[in-house]
Amino acid sequence: MPRIWSDIVIFDQTHREKLLTLTLNVMREQFPSDAESNLAQKFGEIGSEIWKIVESQDPERIKFVQWTGKMIGDLLAIQLKVNNLEMASDIVLKLLKSQQGEVLGVPDIQSLTTFLHMAIEKNKAAMALVWFHQLNVFAHIQFT
Repeated sequence: MPRIWSDIVIFDQTHREKLLTLTLNVMREQFPSDAESNLAQKFGEIGSEIWKIVESQDPERIKFVQWTGKMIGDLLAIQLKVNNLEMASDIVLKLLKSQQGEVLGVPDIQSLTTFLHMAIEKNKAAMALVWFHQLNVFAHIQFT
């Protein structure tokens, strides 16, 4: 995956939403069992790069990548697996602050609950409480 990502960047294909979605999905599904491995760390770095690319793009651009709940959920899961709570918090803040339509759909419930558990484990009580409220909102949307 790191080599494929390198090619995506070299050939300036980072504006292609399907490629980014697929990259995140493959990294989440094929994440190494050893979170400390070099490959796992590379997956975390690639996820961070994707985050920066999408967040820094010009919304007036013709080919604008829009976050989907699936993309956000995959990215959140990857960052949690490499214990990058800071990046995971940024992702959560994006969800909390997003305007309607800014993120299409909602992330999967597993990523959200994993974030909640990690925030509690790391003694980030305020973050956990805010996210618990948001988790209830997402659960209500998903199950109604």
